[in-house]
Amino acid sequence: MKFLHILPVILPVAVAQTSCEQYAVFSGGNGYSVSNNLWGQSAGSGFGCITVNSLNSAASWHADWQWSGGQNNVKSYPNVQISIPQKRIVNSIGSMPTSASWSYTGSNLRADVAYDLFTASNPNHVTYSGDYELMIWQVAETFFSDD
Repeated sequence: MKFLHILPVILPVAVAQTSCEQYAVFSGGNGYSVSNNLWGQSAGSGFGCITVNSLNSAASWHADWQWSGGQNNVKSYPNVQISIPQKRIVNSIGSMPTSASWSYTGSNLRADVAYDLFTASNPNHVTYSGDYELMIWQVAETFFSDD
């Protein structure tokens, strides 16, 4: 079993909650939401689950998964999102301070931690995709055990 920890079902989070549903989303009142997003699960067999501990002033959550088959295919993209209430033109953004901590446990692991930003010329465009995508990889790991 693999484990990643980072400090269309909508579920408010008051206490730790877990879901293994394909597109489960837990939302907090502060603009944070955590999504399971098992968009590539058909490339192998197994499961992916998210547990949200808190969505207060930040997001505290983790993902557990176990997949077999389709070794070179992405199975899931569990993620945290923040809703920006007022859309802005990119060149008007001077900075976007963030912080995150993460850890992995397990073996035979391929995983990454990344910022995934979407922009669109239409300010009313949906926020989960856009005309342009900028992905900033913080860490990409491949761990294989000797057994």
